[in-house]
Amino acid sequence: MKTHLLDTLLLLPRLRRWTRDYVSFWGARGRRVFFVALLGLLLTSGTLVQRWHVERTIASARKSLVGAAEIAYVPPVDVLRLFSLGHQSFLADLLFVRASQYFIDHLISDRRLPWLDTYLSAIIGLDAHNRTVYRWAAQVVKFSQYIDNATVARSNRYARLGISFFPNDGWYYQEIAFNLQYHAEFTDLEDKHRRQQLAIAYLDVGFMKPGFDADPNYLVELYSREGSSDGAVALALRTYYLANEEERFQLRRRLESFDRGALATTLRHNDVVHKRDLPYLKPELVAHIGPKVVPRVPLEPWRADAWVPEPVTPVAVMEALEGAARAAQEADKATNKAGER
Repeated sequence: MKTHLLDTLLLLPRLRRWTRDYVSFWGARGRRVFFVALLGLLLTSGTLVQRWHVERTIASARKSLVGAAEIAYVPPVDVLRLFSLGHQSFLADLLFVRASQYFIDHLISDRRLPWLDTYLSAIIGLDAHNRTVYRWAAQVVKFSQYIDNATVARSNRYARLGISFFPNDGWYYQEIAFNLQYHAEFTDLEDKHRRQQLAIAYLDVGFMKPGFDADPNYLVELYSREGSSDGAVALALRTYYLANEEERFQLRRRLESFDRGALATTLRHNDVVHKRDLPYLKPELVAHIGPKVVPRVPLEPWRADAWVPEPVTPVAVMEALEGAARAAQEADKATNKAGER
């Protein structure tokens, strides 16, 4: 104990000497200014860092509170029309960009879209004849946390709005049918059957709309699953000429599976006649016009007409005729050039 006290007393003179040397060194005029400036810079830096930390903490807390109680204010449609100064479509496009940004922000976070209908109502109120808005709305509302019957009804509501302004757009009918067939939740078998019948009805109308590019075999299969083979056959015949070549082949196979082989053969024959004799006509008219015919001597005296199907021209004869026609054209060109000279 005495040793420690003695060491402490011996250090006091050294401490006073070091303090005096330190003060005398930094007490010079040039060093004093540098010391004060350095001290002020350190204090300012510490203050700014502390303030930035506090503001960041407050901003984070504020952001969490705002996210928990998000609101979106959109003026009434009448006010928006007034502010648009006659450019309602332009203002509707700006709101559509804002709605898209709102959707993206929530798509990568909580997937909640409570204010999307507010934006869409304003957009439709400004410009109801924008086909893209209805298609976009019917799709994006299904990107919420989960798809239930409320989400299906919300999507179909925008699709029906699209039908009210664009009744000949088959996409809306297909979207409603798809939601009813694959996204809707069924309470019992009767409800499932009712929704499937409604989906078939929408698809049935959609297939008759111009530009509808879905495979008719899909709807025929739905009719078949519901046990309506006669409806499936009637639909296959009605949509046959709306399909491409591969889809027609599948439709003929389905007709054969329904014991309608004669119909499938007739349809195949009509396709051949259309390509061979009547390529300039619509395919559905071939069944009413029939193959190309030529006048001949009456087969029976009592018949007033003398029309029989024309036989198929051999390929060699067609090539010879085409060669003769080309030679005649070349001869005409040579004669015309000689006359000009």
